[in-house]
Formats: sequence, structure tokens, C-alpha cells
Amino acid sequence: MVPPYAVVNRTCYLHGRRDPATTSRASGWIAALRHSLRLDESNWRDAQRLMTRWGKSGHYDGVCTPEDCFYVITLHNMTVPANNNVAEWPSRTIYFLSAFRLLPRQWGGGLRLIQAMFLVQNGIVVRSGVSIDMTPSPFAKGAQDTCCGAELIMSVRSQSSLGAPRGWQEEERSRHPDYTVWRPGGCTFCLMGRVTYADSIPFDEAAKLSDFQLSCATRWSSCLTLEELDPAAHAWHLYGPPWGDPPDTTTWQQTPVGCTLPLYALGRDANRILSVEALEDGVRLGTNADGVEQESSRVRVIAALKGESPWAIDSFHRIISSGSPFGDKLRQPDHLVKSKSYLLILGNEDAINPAQVSLESCGIVGGDADNQHEIRRGMAMDDRLHGFEPTVSLEGFARHRPETWDH
Repeated sequence: MVPPYAVVNRTCYLHGRRDPATTSRASGWIAALRHSLRLDESNWRDAQRLMTRWGKSGHYDGVCTPEDCFYVITLHNMTVPANNNVAEWPSRTIYFLSAFRLLPRQWGGGLRLIQAMFLVQNGIVVRSGVSIDMTPSPFAKGAQDTCCGAELIMSVRSQSSLGAPRGWQEEERSRHPDYTVWRPGGCTFCLMGRVTYADSIPFDEAAKLSDFQLSCATRWSSCLTLEELDPAAHAWHLYGPPWGDPPDTTTWQQTPVGCTLPLYALGRDANRILSVEALEDGVRLGTNADGVEQESSRVRVIAALKGESPWAIDSFHRIISSGSPFGDKLRQPDHLVKSKSYLLILGNEDAINPAQVSLESCGIVGGDADNQHEIRRGMAMDDRLHGFEPTVSLEGFARHRPETWDH
């Protein structure tokens, strides 16, 4: 698996700058990241070669050893203000005064920040990512009436597990179960996309996710949308004009029965998986306050397949099987049958009611041999890092306890 650095070679002329040294450095930086690091294959020696070659642009926090090293390489363009959406002609004047000596490379806006990261654990490269922040030209008209259009911010990074999907995420994840896409809220001056892909994803698909068109930075007319910067974004519909919510893209003609995600994805992304036996047939409870149908059944805990079980083995618990929304429709709850085995797909809840737990369509899976095989195949894809996963923000990559906006 190759890290997400499918960046076209012709864009090694960062912002159109015609300095041979800078051009050579940028070209080598991109090529090295693209070809030198392969997830779960490249080793500590490969990482050291990159750190030695690009040491002036790289840094790490704390101790960097083969057991654990989070390394970030950064290329900056500090000449363009982060936000030109203030006033039309004053903004253009400030732009030219601040960047006059570099006019030849600023006609089309510029790349404010390019940053890449990789993480080594136990002597192997296990994570990688790239983040791009592109400022528009002062002549570009965007979705707003004020100057300059939107700043474009895009990141693509790897993880072994994408996290247990919440109910509202199921439809999107069913279309591309090996990566997630979302847009953070609250940015009034930018269009932003965040892509996280499973590190077991095929090379061709990872390359498409990060096929950044950095020629946007050298054109007279700046790129104004995420789709221009990253063609893969055409399928994601992150924004609608002008910068609003996208239109509904539901493609399901009929309401599906049960979970629409592949079983291997549930095995890879779940925090905890329990094997249980139903002690009684499910009993209809009617609808809850939201109009969702529910069933109740008692189960016996057989084993913990992944993560720590919140309950003791051979203990008894009540399971509430809830119907779940899908598009504008509601699905019926899963029906448990006495004496049959099931797999409970759990998230990372800190506290679970010891008496009962409520699960939607992707929370209960039949426990037959074929299903268990697929679940275990996905579990093998989750390598479980030591410490925190790398995250990305407006300041670039970091490694810390994840906050709400990191998910």
C-alpha cells in the first residue's frame, strides 16, 4: 500500500516559482514520499533516509525511535494572507503590497501550506498523510460577492480502523466502506474536506483519493472548488452552491433489510465485538418516542472477539434491537431467534448499561461461520496503534488525544 502522494509531477513548480533549487527540492520531496514509503512494508531504515534527506523541512515531537516516531515534513508559502475575504479592493491592494517581489508566482494564488506525515512503530511505517492549504487569487470570484473566493483545504490520511459508524453515517459508508469523507463546520473563509482511508485499501484507490491538481497554484484563474483541487471530490458532494449543504444524493430505490456495510468493514472498524447466544425469541416493544420500532431479547455472553467485553463471560443481559433510519425511511429491527448465536458490534462507549444495550441495524450480525470468517478478516486489518492516532487541523498534522472535531 502506497501513501497518498499521487501529486502530478508538473506541479513541482510550487506557485510558479522559477528557482531551480526550490523546484528540485519540491520535486524530490514529492517523489520521495510517493515512492519511498509503503504502509506496513517500509521500515525504520527507509524512514531514516527520508528524515536525513529532508531534515530541514521535517520535525518530530519528543523522542523519535524505531519503536515510535511521528514525523512531519512541511513546505510553506507564507506570502499570501490566510483569508482575503475582507473587502474587495483593499484586499487586492494589501495583496500586491505584501507580495510585490514575488508577483511572477502569485498571479494564480498560491499554496499556503503543504504538509506530509508518517508514523513509525516497531520499526515499520504504519501511517501516512498529506494536507494542502491553497489560497485563491485576488482576481478570482468565488461563491460569495466579496473578493477572492474560498481558501481550499484538503487532507488525506490513513488509519487501520475508520471507527464504528454512527447511524447517520451508514448510507455514506455503504458507498465507500474503505474510506470516510467529511467537511468540518465553522470555517467561514474556506472549503474544507477531510478524507481518512483504511490502510488496507488498494493502491489505485488510494492514489485517486489524493490526485491533487497543484497546477491550480500556477494558473491565472485559481481553482475555486475542492473538485478542481481533487477530482475525487466530485463523488462526495461536500458543498452545494453557494457553499451550502449539498443536495440529497440518496441512490437507494428500496429500503435495505439489515446493515448495508460489508462484514469485513464492521470487523475492522468496531471497537468491541461480542459473541452472544439468544435465550429467547425477540419480543416486539412497539415504537419509541421517535417512532422507531424496537424488540427485546435476553442473551448470554459467549466470548469477546475484539476488545474487552463490558460484561462477564456467561453473564445474561437484555438486548434492545432498534429499527434504524435509512434515507427518509425506517427499517425494521433485527429479530433474534432463541438458541441462535449473534455478534454484537459495539462502539467505544465508556459506560454501557449493565442491564441492557440498544443496537441498530449494524449492531447485530448473525453469528454463523461465514459471517464470523468475514468479521475476523476485517479484525485482522486493524493494527491497533500504541498511543494516539495522528490527526489533522488547520495548523497541520499532530498527535494527541482526539477531540470531537477530529472524528
